[in-house]
Formats: sequence, structure tokens, C-alpha cells
Amino acid sequence: MFGENDAEIYKFPNGATLLYKHDSQTKTTKIASGFISGSKKDVIPGTAHFLEHILATPRTVQKALAKKYNIKISASTAFDFICFQTSSSSQYIEKQLQILKEIVLCDEFDQKTIERERQAILIEDVLSSARPKTIDFNFFDIQPSGTGGEQNIKKITSDDLKNYKDENFVAENFVMAVTSNLSFDEIKKYAEDVVSNLTSKPLKKNSFHQIKKKPDISYYVYEQNPFMKTVRLELSIKNDEISEIAARNKIIDDYIFNYSTGLLHQKLRHENGYAYFAKLTNNFGENNDNYKIFAVDTNKRSVNKVIFALGEALKIARNGLSQQEYEDFQCALKAQKDEEFQQKEQESYNMFVGYSMKGYFVFENPIDMALKLSRDELNQYLNTAYTDKSIVLNITGDIDLNTLLKPPVVQSTLQAKPFRYLLIKGDKNYFFDTKTNNFVDPSIIKDNSVAFYKVRDSHGKLVMEPPKIAREVKGFAIPKSFKNLADDEKQQ
Repeated sequence: MFGENDAEIYKFPNGATLLYKHDSQTKTTKIASGFISGSKKDVIPGTAHFLEHILATPRTVQKALAKKYNIKISASTAFDFICFQTSSSSQYIEKQLQILKEIVLCDEFDQKTIERERQAILIEDVLSSARPKTIDFNFFDIQPSGTGGEQNIKKITSDDLKNYKDENFVAENFVMAVTSNLSFDEIKKYAEDVVSNLTSKPLKKNSFHQIKKKPDISYYVYEQNPFMKTVRLELSIKNDEISEIAARNKIIDDYIFNYSTGLLHQKLRHENGYAYFAKLTNNFGENNDNYKIFAVDTNKRSVNKVIFALGEALKIARNGLSQQEYEDFQCALKAQKDEEFQQKEQESYNMFVGYSMKGYFVFENPIDMALKLSRDELNQYLNTAYTDKSIVLNITGDIDLNTLLKPPVVQSTLQAKPFRYLLIKGDKNYFFDTKTNNFVDPSIIKDNSVAFYKVRDSHGKLVMEPPKIAREVKGFAIPKSFKNLADDEKQQ
């Protein structure tokens, strides 16, 4: 039992897990189910994603049931799991479970379906690669679900898919999360029809995500691309927040920074006209670190002005809410509670993700959590979240390198931890020398110390690898003043 929210967790005898939350205000049953596996278990990159495509493709019976009873089906692959989502009127739950059963237990890997989905995935991979480059999440250890890249997509076979399924689709890795107006006992009975067909193989049980802490480092990253004619600026601020607290804090962040009444539009659009688009979003890294990412679309003339405006917005946020602003915040949250449709739509999925990544889930509405904060607690959060933090400032597009603000100015403006490295300039790496306040071309450096190399990952994408990996790659060297990262690694 999970307190006032009446959420339950149940283990079947064969090791499968059922998560359940009663919802008396709906006549719909929503199910998010799948396996603790994901792309982290890929032997060939992209196998988990490929398998998800094959399994989620409606077959003849599934297609007929879905159409007749209006059953919605979707699927997703992440680093830690493969998930299949279904929803329908609760009176058709047996039909919904029939579809789910066929998805989970499917062993049909016919070549025609494989080749059809291979073409779709190749298109997906191209579309993903063609998107405007934003923050490179390799810096954050955010693990992508990953199509696997063209070369891997082309070589995945039916045997690879079967091997992945045999290794990971066992009862001990299966999780079913359900929100419904039906009782727990009813849901348990229906779920047993799926779970009882799963084989128990304790030795193939996958572990939950292991947290690995890395040194906090600030990066100044930019890439000149005159063909864009615009500039995408992204400021990412790292915070150590578990997902439940981060969900609560996102409510605060949205109120302070987003929408037409938030600080971003106020400082970047309404007062100065520096940007058309500006938004704060939250992303999670591999270690459950939370990254608050400010994304702004602007032009080369306004890049520095945007940085100063962001600094001003952050300063206002750090100073906290007045008593009147705090009362307005509480009033806005109470009004938002009346618009919780989207939150309810995602409840089963959020339960599934929480458990699949951590082995537990906490189900308390983030709005309720935010409403419990006193004004002092809220202001303490704002000050802590945005002061003296590790950041990545990523600037991509038609930028003027001669006028771009130098790292010390940016660091002071944003009240962030000092930048260790400046990376990427066109097709080269340039590093910022803190002694001369100039950018340094690695090709002229005679020193043998190493911080980062530019290498290609398994998808062919250019990434920056830290010394532990890069020492085995022949590449650029940088001055001894940049050896801090290697020293930090030794201390771990």
C-alpha cells in the first residue's frame, strides 16, 4: 500500500510485478506493461528498439479488436525498459489484455514484417539525425533509446531479435502498471492470464539502474552553422533531484519561467524582443540527475543579449517570491488541479517507468506536493536550484565567434560554476585557456596532457569522450591546465 493514494504493488509467484492504482473518477483502464531491459541490454545497438517495432505492429486479430473496441496501442523503448501501452473502456479489459498477451508472447518474426519495419526504422534514424543539433546529452550520461544507426539497423536479423527476447522477456523482468475503476482483485485476475504464460528464469533477472556519480563540470559548447540563419541557445543546469521531487519542482519551474506570464517571455520576448521561442524543460540523466534546460531561439545579433537576459531572469528567481506572489502561486496551482486530465492519462506509464528504473514508485500528485511547500521552503529551492551549479551552455547556428561572450563573463552572469572546457568550433575542437582568456587551437599545442577527444560513437555521431576512453584514441592534446578532469577521476 502507498498511503492516501491507494496504490499497490503485488508480486506474482513467478516473479512478475503488478502495480495498481484505483481511479474511481473514470471508466477507463490504462495499462503500461513491458520488461526491465531496454537498450542497455543490446548486443547490437538498436535491437531493443527494433524488437519493440516488431511486437507493437498490430497483427490481424489485434487490428480487429483494436478497431472494434476502440483500444489504443502505443509502445516505446528507453535505456532501462521496453514498454507497451494500451487503454480502453474498462468493460473491454479482457479484449485489451488479449491484445497485450499477443504482444508480450509473440514469437512471429517473419521476414516480411522485419524488412518492412527495417525500412521504417531507417527513416526514423534519418529523421532523428536531421533534427537541429541541441545539447549533446553525452555530457550528461543521458542514455538514448537509440535506433542503433544505419549500419546496425541493416544487420539485425530475426535471430538477434529472438535472442534478445529469450534473454530478457522472462517473468522476473515483467512489470504491469494499471490505473482503473476496477478493483485490485479484478485487475489481478485479468493480469494473471498474461503473467501465467511467462517463464520464470531467476538467473536472467535484470538489475535496476545503478547510480554512478561523475565530477560536476561546466561546459561551454558551440558549433557554428551559418546555414541555419538562426541560433539555438540551450542552457542546462544540473541538479541532484530524484524523480518525485523533480516532478514537484517542475511545477514551480513552470510557474516561474514558462508560459506567457513567466520570466522567460517577460525578459526575452515582451520587454526586449530578443527571442520568439523560449522555454524551460526538465530532463533526467542516467544517474537520476535532473537537468533544467532553457531553450531559446534567437539570431546572431541577440545571442549575448539573451545570455544577459537569462542571467537577469535567474537572479529574480533566486531572490524568491514575495508573500503576494506566493499566494498567487498557490491559487494558480489549485486552479491547475482542476485540469489534471493529462496527469491522469500518464499515471500508469509513470508508475511503470518509476518502478522499472528504481524498483519502487511513489505516487503522489506533484501539484499536491508543491502546495505543501511553505514560502520559505519554496524560496530555498529556487535559490539552491539556480545558484553555483554545473552547467552546459550549448550554442548552435549562425553565430559570430568574434563577438561571442567569453566563458568568465558567462559564468559570472549566470552565477554558475566555472567552465572547465570549451568544445567544438566548426569541424575542430577549440579549448578555452583561462590564463589568457583566449580560445586555443589544439593543433599548436605541444603538451601531452589530455582532456577530451572528438570521436565517433557507434551511431557515427561526433561526441566528446573523457580521458578514460579517449586515452586509447589518438587525437588532440591540450595544455596541462586542463588536467583537472583526469585528476577528479582518480579521486573517485
